[in-house]
Amino acid sequence: MIIAANHLSWADPVLLSHFLYNHGRWPVILAKSGLFKVPFLGHAVAALRAIPVERGSSEAARSLRISEERLADGCAILFYPEGTCTRDPGLWPMTGKTGAARLALESGAPVIPVAHWGAHELLPYGAKKPRLFPPARRSA
Repeated sequence: MIIAANHLSWADPVLLSHFLYNHGRWPVILAKSGLFKVPFLGHAVAALRAIPVERGSSEAARSLRISEERLADGCAILFYPEGTCTRDPGLWPMTGKTGAARLALESGAPVIPVAHWGAHELLPYGAKKPRLFPPARRSA
């Protein structure tokens, strides 16, 4: 299956992957190729079978070929169609890319749209460390 999810926080892939794993599917994330070059993180991402995406190059299509192979192995492919965390101040989605749709058409795998909320409270985009105690909500 192909999971197409919104992306609000750097914690999103971890939390959604944990959910998929707990429900019997090995999650495979498509990740920016630059993440594979970050010390420790790059090794961890590669060990989890993440797929590097060379954005803006002819190599970008290679990630879809690898995704098809992982689908055949029974993995769940996790796409963030925007390609990055949203930059919209209201956390609305930005314009998506076509990779998830292209993979679905090529492979015949079902696409499951997922909208999740709350991880941005734990680890806002751009934050260096998590907020373990998010601000209290005010009642109206």
